[in-house]
Amino acid sequence: MMRFIDDYTKMCWFYLFKNRSKSFETLKNFHAWIENDAQSHIGSILIDNGKEYNSNEFETFLCQHGIKYQTTVPYNPQYNGLAKRMNRKILNMVRSKMFFKNGS
Repeated sequence: MMRFIDDYTKMCWFYLFKNRSKSFETLKNFHAWIENDAQSHIGSILIDNGKEYNSNEFETFLCQHGIKYQTTVPYNPQYNGLAKRMNRKILNMVRSKMFFKNGS
């Protein structure tokens, strides 16, 4: 799962995919959508320093588009409380939908 959270509005977009190799393609598609349809821009990104984000291609794309990025300790959500709360909220919504779908 890849999630984008707007710090100002707390609006969240999340993308589900099977392979993490799709993360760079997902970022490019999200960036194109923000620039063209939403008529806005991405100022900075907070990255968990996972393997999928450590490519020269990824860093080059961010630099070309003027996107600042910061890294945290890999796979450690304690450094980003907003993302941790958003994960909990999404999981609660999924559990609720599964509960009511099963009729229990």
